[in-house]
Amino acid sequence: MGKVIDKVTSTAQKAYNPNRYIHEALINTVKTVIHCKKKNVDGLLISLDVQKAFDSVFHEFMCEVYKFFGFGDYFIRM
Repeated sequence: MGKVIDKVTSTAQKAYNPNRYIHEALINTVKTVIHCKKKNVDGLLISLDVQKAFDSVFHEFMCEVYKFFGFGDYFIRM
């Protein structure tokens, strides 16, 4: 997975990628809030902590979530 992680995940995904750092997520969030304030854009900020979620997540539900967001069958099977 390490060889293709940059190709199959969004640049917003920071976990499990040795080329990205979790603090980038905070920087991106702050930049987005500043942009929205400057442009008078309404928004909603949600913060989720899914640490160790893979061990407890309902996998069938996640497959449906991936389908909803347009991930292909190949990605979902991985």
